[in-house]
Amino acid sequence: MCYLCNVMSFTVRTNNKDIRQHDEWEVYNGSPPLAKSERINVTINPRKRLMMNAKFYDRWGSPKAVLMMFNRRRTEFALAPCEPEIECAFPIRYSRKYYEIATGPFCLHFGIDIHATLRFNKPLIDTNNHLILNLRDTSIATRIF
Repeated sequence: MCYLCNVMSFTVRTNNKDIRQHDEWEVYNGSPPLAKSERINVTINPRKRLMMNAKFYDRWGSPKAVLMMFNRRRTEFALAPCEPEIECAFPIRYSRKYYEIATGPFCLHFGIDIHATLRFNKPLIDTNNHLILNLRDTSIATRIF
């Protein structure tokens, strides 16, 4: 597997001959569902609402507001806890079982367009207590029936 491009090649045995397949398979970076009590859930939806469940919010330290940063090269958000009084702080609000950040102005400024609800597969809290969210490492979380 090539971890740089996330593509896997494989070999198929047919009639005792090895045939090398070069189809480009994409590896699903999500994970099987965990019990509700064990889930860490951070998502962003088409309305540009960043949502996190209480388990994750508590683990992060329950900040009241964040400064938002974007790394264009790595396509990552960084959210740094801050005081709500800071002028460019985004408040975190509790809304129906989830904690929510309205990121519309941020997404518009950086040209980030979300077409489906995306779950961040590996939300990372770094040593500075910044939440790092990689837009390249997401899974679609919208239910389609």
